[in-house]
Amino acid sequence: MATRGPDGLETQHARDPNGNLVYLSDTMGLVASFRHDERGCLVHAETADGGKTTMKYDALCNRVEIIEPHGGARALRYDFLGRLMEMRDEKGGFHRWLYDAMGRVVEYCSPLGARTSTIYDEAGRFAGERDADGRWFRLIYAGLSEVIAVERSDGTRVSYAYDRELGMVRIVNEEGDVHTIERDLEGRILAERTFDGRSLRYRNDQAGRLSRITFDDGEFVEMTYDDLDRVIERAFSDDTFHKLEYDERGRLVLFETEAARTQYTYDARGRCIREETALVNDPSSATSVQQLYDAGMNRTRMNVPGAFSIATPRDPAGRCSALFFSDGRGVDQPIAAFAYDPMDAETGRLFAGGGGIALTRDAHGNVVRSAVSCRGTAVERPGEPIWVGKLGGPETLRFDFRWSPADELQVLADRDRGAQSFTYDARGRIAQKRHEKRAWTEDYVLSPRGDVRWIGGRAQSHLVGGRLVLTNGATLTYDARGRLVKKVEGTAVTTYSWSVLGLLSGMTLPDRTRLEFVYDGFARRLEKRVVRRDEAMVRHRYRWDGEDLLEETVERQASTGGAGAPFTLLERRRYAYSPDSPAPVAQAVDTEAGAGAWKYFVHRDGAPLPLALVDADGTVDQVFETEAYGRVIAGDAAATLSRFPGHWYEPETGLHYNRWRYFDPVSATYLSPEPLGLEGGLEAYGYVSGRPLAVIDADGLMRSTVTSRRGGGPTQTGYSARDPRTPPTEPGSNEPYQRQLHPAVAAALPTRNAMPRPAGGCSEPDAVSRYLQDYERRNGVSCDPGTPRGQRHLRRALRRMGSIGSNDSDPNATACAPCPNCSQMLSRLYAMAGAGQPPPVTPASPPPPRNAPPGTPLPPPTAARGALPNTQLRNDINAGNVADANRANTARYAETLDQQVAAGQMSRAERDRRVGRVGGMNPGTYDYVNGQWQQL
Repeated sequence: MATRGPDGLETQHARDPNGNLVYLSDTMGLVASFRHDERGCLVHAETADGGKTTMKYDALCNRVEIIEPHGGARALRYDFLGRLMEMRDEKGGFHRWLYDAMGRVVEYCSPLGARTSTIYDEAGRFAGERDADGRWFRLIYAGLSEVIAVERSDGTRVSYAYDRELGMVRIVNEEGDVHTIERDLEGRILAERTFDGRSLRYRNDQAGRLSRITFDDGEFVEMTYDDLDRVIERAFSDDTFHKLEYDERGRLVLFETEAARTQYTYDARGRCIREETALVNDPSSATSVQQLYDAGMNRTRMNVPGAFSIATPRDPAGRCSALFFSDGRGVDQPIAAFAYDPMDAETGRLFAGGGGIALTRDAHGNVVRSAVSCRGTAVERPGEPIWVGKLGGPETLRFDFRWSPADELQVLADRDRGAQSFTYDARGRIAQKRHEKRAWTEDYVLSPRGDVRWIGGRAQSHLVGGRLVLTNGATLTYDARGRLVKKVEGTAVTTYSWSVLGLLSGMTLPDRTRLEFVYDGFARRLEKRVVRRDEAMVRHRYRWDGEDLLEETVERQASTGGAGAPFTLLERRRYAYSPDSPAPVAQAVDTEAGAGAWKYFVHRDGAPLPLALVDADGTVDQVFETEAYGRVIAGDAAATLSRFPGHWYEPETGLHYNRWRYFDPVSATYLSPEPLGLEGGLEAYGYVSGRPLAVIDADGLMRSTVTSRRGGGPTQTGYSARDPRTPPTEPGSNEPYQRQLHPAVAAALPTRNAMPRPAGGCSEPDAVSRYLQDYERRNGVSCDPGTPRGQRHLRRALRRMGSIGSNDSDPNATACAPCPNCSQMLSRLYAMAGAGQPPPVTPASPPPPRNAPPGTPLPPPTAARGALPNTQLRNDINAGNVADANRANTARYAETLDQQVAAGQMSRAERDRRVGRVGGMNPGTYDYVNGQWQQL
């Protein structure tokens, strides 16, 4: 049997007499075969690359064992209701789930024995969560299930107010700053005034589409749409523009600005196979990046015609097995090879020169040791690369890590330089870094709303809304839109200029050096010009592969010949990436003297930051010590320009280029406010909510509903099915917005609806679906849970999903928290994929106002895991505080009973009798957790 899609792709499939799929292929070479038992349960699958997966079932057809192509096996156990109770993962760790009487997951226990608990209120709504380190948040509801406040364990509170139509009209942050929203009679937003005092006004066309945004300095942007409601043009008040074109399937094929053109070509499966970019005024700047895929839909080569290519072959499990580099002459030279554990976590890298990195991980995948070794004495055999075999040489560098129960980095120890310890406040924000060997501390004091008021001994002052005005003796001045325009340090003055879009277009430094920047439509910097007094201009050109910076070329213009004078190469930096990592694996720096050798990064786990650069033979080249927010304080800062994923160091200014914004690591502050407004969070200028050791912001847009844990993808935002603010076009590409649930998400929806609206109608299923769909596009794979290979990719994608923050754009929905349907969907999805416990759902930011456009018209393009803790009672007992533990238990129990008294479910006398009985129990024998007494 064959089917042909609208794109002309023909698929052949065969079924057995019972209708079970047994064979699948298409005209582009994708082939898979399947075998079922007599009950119709899938027991064996084989893919085109030879990967074989087998499965076993119990008498009730519950899948109880899965064996992957690489040999890793998972065992699953269910209760009599078919709920997953326990899973033994590929490394032998046990994951356990506890359910309440309504079938909702209320506790998860990790392989390291720690617990994360979820709380529901009497109406069955998600009401809060306590993480493994004891941090918690609570949601307060009113009216028709509207969240009116979020309270956190540090005592802070964010509150929300609505009009009679349940449209949000006011938000009050932790310090009392107010964000107001003005609406028309139909609930559409007419104006906003932000926490820091900026004003924005909006105008809609007759079809209700956003047609104009006017800023309080008079600048504006106007949007034009086609008949399918796709944005085809943006016109800015500074005479710049965006023009977009689409193919017959609605895919973006051209994005043109006044400065650059970007074109895309797709294959029959809809995968991008070529991206071409050029500066409008310089045809010689044209670059092309081509993509090649294997039969399993994995990308296996990135090719820059006439320049270089990087190959990324895959093993039968779909994991990148090695990196190869070719300089355009057709010969692949090895860069590195990779090793993985049965749970697909990387355990080592072997370099082309014989050195390597060995990674040791705990039961949750956190790196606890990263050891660099030099080349061993293994004998090379003809035709084998020099990395074949195990590392045999001595260690040249080693880092040890210790993690908190909620996966916060507690200790980073360098074998030669001593240990650094980290402490956090009640919200998990960095509070102190201490160098034990030198008895030196680096303190951080954050305000309730997130301002960094003290950083490493430097005091800072902020205005209302978090705008930094004084830091380290420097005075900062902003324009009407909140963008930094002048920085004065004594007699030294730096000025900044901006486009209407909000991108930094130029800087003048105190020595009168002028920096000018050119970007494409996705805020990727294509050119930087550095003009110094009495010196020839230096030009930087950049080449990109999607979100990844591939190459930076630095050239100096001849001093004679005027604007048309030729350029001479000074330096070329290339970066090589693994498909499974958001940070580069290696870099090579070519100079006038010749080609440079590959040097390899040793990254910190969590939020990757370079700790060292080593040579191919394992020799240490550089060791870096940084402040918490990425500023290098020891080592050669210019040895690499890579910092956090998506951050690129600017040697001329010390800033980090972060796509849509520039970040100052000295003050831990952005130079301009969050471009996405409320959708990016409440902190207009802050970085990752004070958690730089655990969270990354790869593009300067903290929009995320789903963040990537380890690798390689932009964050995704979803919209509820009834959200009138759902955008007409896709973020980043401006393709028509389609709310289509991923098959895995659809399969995980609860069979019994716990809410009046459809089970899949909230924003969380849409957001997770878009995350999985983006993962499939970026990696050229399928996460279809109906096939073993797809399930393997699904599990890998979910394990890289670091956090889920409920930022529902519709105030009528369960803002800032998942509804019971979504809570069960997440648990079922992770159980179905064998991916362990879902990441915590956190109220990272309030629900953005309905119908509100972003603060600026951007075409938008990422929590920890860990050993879970003992309960507070066990910690108190271990510390000898048994009496305190008993009092805390009694107080928690009394609070629960007080709620029942207030609801009329219990008399005050009965409440007092029960509390008195608890007070007489033997201290240290029982613990009150999640509304239940548990014997220790």
